[in-house]
Amino acid sequence: MASAQATASAADNAERVYTAEQQGYLDVLENAFEHLLQATNSQSGENGWQTSRVSNGVTVMMKTPPDQPSSALACVKGTARIRAPAELILEWVWEPAKVKQWDDLYDDGIKIEELSPIAQVEHLLYKRVFPIAARDFCVVSGIKRLDNGVIMEAIRSVTHPECPAVSSHVRGEVIDGGFAICPVDGCEGEYDVTYVTRIDLKGNIPSMVVNYINQSGPMCVASMREKIQANYAAQQAAS
Repeated sequence: MASAQATASAADNAERVYTAEQQGYLDVLENAFEHLLQATNSQSGENGWQTSRVSNGVTVMMKTPPDQPSSALACVKGTARIRAPAELILEWVWEPAKVKQWDDLYDDGIKIEELSPIAQVEHLLYKRVFPIAARDFCVVSGIKRLDNGVIMEAIRSVTHPECPAVSSHVRGEVIDGGFAICPVDGCEGEYDVTYVTRIDLKGNIPSMVVNYINQSGPMCVASMREKIQANYAAQQAAS
């Protein structure tokens, strides 16, 4: 399980002086890391989490907040084991060009403001899922490395003057989200990768679409696993 002790965080930059607004983004990000860590460490039956299904090597779990009886704002996560270096996995989580290869709904990620080499405000754009319009999100995202080798990439919605809502998309809200790359004890070179997401798509969304997104979202780690392991095998063959 992940430890709360960290060796590197998104705000690690001793030379930089942050404005109040920038520090605010980093504070939001630190809170997002805390939520991601708790979600990653929770087993089925703990803290409201329940296993939804196990498919294609991915364990999908869901947590519906007590104040949200419907699944519209449920927090969901998917965990899969990946055999590849942690830094390679992180690369496929962090870089927009790589994300496009395993997330069919992901359209683009545009950096709005760099807060540090491992933290930024960005504009995320997603394709439409019939019959609803395309969605976009303004988020702060960053990377945090823990003492026990766990690497987290967290995101959460923020507002930014250079990332206004656009008419072509409906602005959604990422309440919690991100990835945790956790070393597997006794299995060198293997990592349990957990994708956590809780989003509010806004607008009037048919329940069938909400259910589709809640169930298909966590399964993206299966697609990511295949892409990463194929890429790693190609690298090994070429070396």
